[in-house]
Amino acid sequence: MEIAIDGIIDLNLAPKDGKISLNSLQELSQLASKSGVVGFALSDIDSDLQLTLLESIASKIENISIFPIISGVKENRLVEIASLIDRAYAIYITSDINQNLMRRVFEYAKMKRKPIICKIQNRELDSDGVVYDNENAFYFGLPTRHLIGERIGVAIVKEMSRYFGVPTLLQGVTDREALNLAIEGKKEGIPLYIEISIHHLIFDDSIYWKFDNYFKIDPPFQSKNGKEFLIELLRNGDIDMITSLHHPISESEKSGSFIDSKYGVLGLEGIASIYYSTLVESGYIDLERLQDITSRNQRRFLNIEMDRKVKLDISQHIEIENKNSLYHGKKFKGNIKI
Repeated sequence: MEIAIDGIIDLNLAPKDGKISLNSLQELSQLASKSGVVGFALSDIDSDLQLTLLESIASKIENISIFPIISGVKENRLVEIASLIDRAYAIYITSDINQNLMRRVFEYAKMKRKPIICKIQNRELDSDGVVYDNENAFYFGLPTRHLIGERIGVAIVKEMSRYFGVPTLLQGVTDREALNLAIEGKKEGIPLYIEISIHHLIFDDSIYWKFDNYFKIDPPFQSKNGKEFLIELLRNGDIDMITSLHHPISESEKSGSFIDSKYGVLGLEGIASIYYSTLVESGYIDLERLQDITSRNQRRFLNIEMDRKVKLDISQHIEIENKNSLYHGKKFKGNIKI
């Protein structure tokens, strides 16, 4: 049985090692297309040269739309936003940048009527922490990351968005109190959007007992209770967008100890099937809600007119083949028909 669904739009994935090239974007686009994705954003574009290169490459790729997102700040200075913003769909920042620079980015965004994508992080508080400081952290024997960093970041960005009225997507937030801050802001009318990766709805930090470098993800997985809270938010309609968080890293950068390997997971292969099986078949949400959080809200946020359907055969199953995928060897219901 085939069903037509809105093609997925992902605002939080990257080419291999974050490098923009014809080969890397073709490889990413081919995998995306096979997995039910019709468009994705590429963040952290900080120069006319980079943007021109991306536009040139994107024009050569069929069946996938690529949405450039420019950086607001690079190396503690403001990027040439004025010369780039009209060719981009949004501005990307992190929550731990200089607050005066953040204010100026929000001013540009308001003036140009562009949304902001903000990764919530605090490199000073996070230090080298690779797991959250919770009840399990002691047993892992790994450096920890304090949850207060997310709370501080959300609080700052929430007030910026309130003051300037700029739609702002919060990425990388999984802490209960930080999420509650964002949800309270949304109820107050602040144009905040919350994005969660599918992996944080499936895995909890018990997976770290494997010390598998391919499960090193940013932000780290939450405790079992933290994961259940994310699922509760999903059911309640508090999560606006979902992402594959596909950030492939070269094997050489994933070798060595868990602490020293780079962050990045493979999560794009079979993503439409993973979404359908784990979210709809499980009864967490219905098909309409799935399309809202995987495509429709992304289109509204970026202000794009795009309505491309893909066919999902729910009478079939797929098996994830990539040995480095979070889901290697697992089967999911639904197969995208190309």
